Amino acid sequence: MRLALQGLYQWLDESHPNDCPQVQKCLDEIGTLADEVSTENHDEIFKSQVFKRFSDLFTEYTGHLRNTNGPLSAFWISYIDMIELLLHMIRASREGNWDLHLACVRQMLPWCFSYNATNYSRYMSVYYSDMTRLPDEHPEVYELMKNGGFSVQLSQDNAEFQLTKHLKKL
Repeated sequence: MRLALQGLYQWLDESHPNDCPQVQKCLDEIGTLADEVSTENHDEIFKSQVFKRFSDLFTEYTGHLRNTNGPLSAFWISYIDMIELLLHMIRASREGNWDLHLACVRQMLPWCFSYNATNYSRYMSVYYSDMTRLPDEHPEVYELMKNGGFSVQLSQDNAEFQLTKHLKKL
């Protein structure tokens, strides 16, 4: 992403020269967060019109890298996409976030098909289908999953599995 960000300036000069000062202003404002981290500063910067414009331009630029800049940059952008998806899946597991987990599974499916991962394609499709029907078919299991019951967490203070605790309550 650092290389992509370096190329952003050249792309902006060629495609959107009038937006260069705004992008620089946005990046400078983001850099100030390191000096004074607060919710107010964060919200002020990331909800501003300047950041929205920067975000739109960066999305357009990554689309350019993905689609029109050649196969090498398309490969690296797809690699970054897969790594971000993996990190989101890890986050969902650690936080016990069922909605994020299912969203990640849904986003992984096309990758499984495109990389010809036959077993993952086959079984993950069924898994996703079954899990999205949980609220209607098994509401008590759905509530368990929503409350983090699909995730296991061990610590010094808690040697018992979280799932076992939830099942005992049922």
